[in-house]
Amino acid sequence: VLLVYSWPTFACIRKGACVCKEKNVPIELVSMNIFEGPHRSRGCPAYNASVRVPYIVENGIIFFESRIIGRCIATKYEVQGERVIPDPSGIVKHALFELATAIEQLQFDPFANAGGGLQAISSPCCRNELHVLYIS
Repeated sequence: VLLVYSWPTFACIRKGACVCKEKNVPIELVSMNIFEGPHRSRGCPAYNASVRVPYIVENGIIFFESRIIGRCIATKYEVQGERVIPDPSGIVKHALFELATAIEQLQFDPFANAGGGLQAISSPCCRNELHVLYIS
């Protein structure tokens, strides 16, 4: 079971959760109230001095930012579940995937998050009504 540390209502946690679902990786959410800060006294700074969430700890290394968590999971569990990142040897497919992720991060995500739209978009993914984009 992969432990994911986050404030449970953050929409960004759903990005990593969708990848976990596609890769059949069970997760357990470790709820952290970042506004009250009690997690700061439980050893969290030893792992994550900047207190960025969501985060996972993999082989003693902390990974935060939902896209990085998703890529870490997709790479580690590459042969398990659905393929969510194109094979890097297929340069055109991989380049188109990288282009799509850059557009999503820079031109879509800031506007979707500003109005709470990301939650409405990503929530169905975790209910299997929408699948992670894969360029075939």
